[in-house]
Amino acid sequence: MLQILLNLHGSEEKHLKVFRYQFYFLIGLFLRERYKGIKEFVSGIKDIYKIIVSFISISIIILIALFNPFLKLNSVATIVLSTVFGVVGFYILSCYISKTKAAKIFTELSEYSMDIYILSYFVVLVLEIIYRKIDTNVPYIYWTMVIACVICGLVIPYFVSKYIVRKIPIVRTLVLGYLPVK
Repeated sequence: MLQILLNLHGSEEKHLKVFRYQFYFLIGLFLRERYKGIKEFVSGIKDIYKIIVSFISISIIILIALFNPFLKLNSVATIVLSTVFGVVGFYILSCYISKTKAAKIFTELSEYSMDIYILSYFVVLVLEIIYRKIDTNVPYIYWTMVIACVICGLVIPYFVSKYIVRKIPIVRTLVLGYLPVK
């Protein structure tokens, strides 16, 4: 089916996006139908094994991103493997974190997640445009941009949301769409 799509329109990049979204959708359906069983299975695994599996899965994603062994072979393989390893690694890691003291930090962040997303979107977009305009593969520039995205896209929006957006009703209405309840 993918080959038919590639032949119809010619642009492989557009079709890989179609495949990627379809693949994410199918994984979501699979996980939705089997979530209870998966959760019971993962909760039965010892914490040390959760950490090991998460570390291995996330390491594989990083290695695929750095070396991209499937670049000449097939980009679909990169999408499938990185998605599967990402879902497994980060889900199991989140199950482990949910039983630690760090869960409180993540719960606090989740309360402000929509605010953080809204406030960080345009800042991170501008940083990405600047990075693409630099057009370089120098690692320190890349990591500087990653750190800037984390600070400007997570840390600053969290504090702005917590101490400004949520405290001032007119700003809360303008940014988040919350209307005052009378």
